[in-house]
Amino acid sequence: MSMELMHEAEAARAAATQAMAVYEQTKAASAMVMAARRDAPVRSAAMDLKFNAAFEAEVKAEFQAVKYALRADAAEMAWWDEA
Repeated sequence: MSMELMHEAEAARAAATQAMAVYEQTKAASAMVMAARRDAPVRSAAMDLKFNAAFEAEVKAEFQAVKYALRADAAEMAWWDEA
């Protein structure tokens, strides 16, 4: 069982790392949209919708990264508890 927990922890940590990379990408994209929105000479509904979509993607990606990190932590703690 200990090896299974170790593999589960490693897989969860890899998923968390990948989710964090996606979050960083969406965060950068959201920042670019925010800058374009801020620097636009006229505020438009289309730009607001684009910003809202980018920010929503950023928040969802952050949630996924945190979720996978918590799963990895739980799997590692279970592995250490068993060892």
